[in-house]
Amino acid sequence: MKVRIKYFGMSAELSGCDAEEIVVDENETVGVLKKMLLNRHPKLSGTQFQLAIDMSIANGNEKLLENSEIAVLPPFAGG
Repeated sequence: MKVRIKYFGMSAELSGCDAEEIVVDENETVGVLKKMLLNRHPKLSGTQFQLAIDMSIANGNEKLLENSEIAVLPPFAGG
């Protein structure tokens, strides 16, 4: 199944793209997707980022659904 990945801030620079679609197995988790993204974009390794699934911050255990939208978010700055 396909999920859409959107990269923001430094994650876009490190991945070299603003968005992409990737194919994942059914019932895959956000945690497994994060590992896939690190393998796909090695420059993301060593940086801190969070994933959000359909506009909610993910903890890694959530199941991905067909056409889920995943945001790769850099650390948030206070202010």
